[in-house]
Amino acid sequence: MKKRILITGVVGAGILGLLVVPLLAGETGGEGASWKERLAATPLGRLITGNFGRAIALKDKLNLTDEQQQKIREIVQTNKAELAQVVQPVVEKKRALRQAVLAENADEKAIRAAADELGKAAGDAAVAISKVAKQVRAVLTPEQIEMIKQCRTENDQSVDQFLQESAAPK
Repeated sequence: MKKRILITGVVGAGILGLLVVPLLAGETGGEGASWKERLAATPLGRLITGNFGRAIALKDKLNLTDEQQQKIREIVQTNKAELAQVVQPVVEKKRALRQAVLAENADEKAIRAAADELGKAAGDAAVAISKVAKQVRAVLTPEQIEMIKQCRTENDQSVDQFLQESAAPK
């Protein structure tokens, strides 16, 4: 778990660098292009817009009935306070990790400790979220669940493609 969180932090920092540096340098989208056009011209921009696009299309594709929508709203509302309680520490620990990574005199031990704390908070949140996800799955049809799995697979493939494009020598 510790190693995974550290890797996630490093990947996140790398992604940020891959996005921000070309945008700031004006290396994408051509002269006079807006930041949105420059973003869309990057591997990360294609990743983000693809994932959002799939999520929007999935919502329509699931074709939830009014009854399903109401039941899901009730599940979320019932669990809202608990979810907020477990997500808040994740947000706080993520910020602490960011501060440790970006500190003027970054200390490896402090970074690893902050990453460990984030990992524990993420684990707690994942357990709570999985309980809610199980309740929501009970409202969905097998076909709807399969559509969600397919969307998740496509998102994973999109991330893999982004990483391959980013690692490729220019």
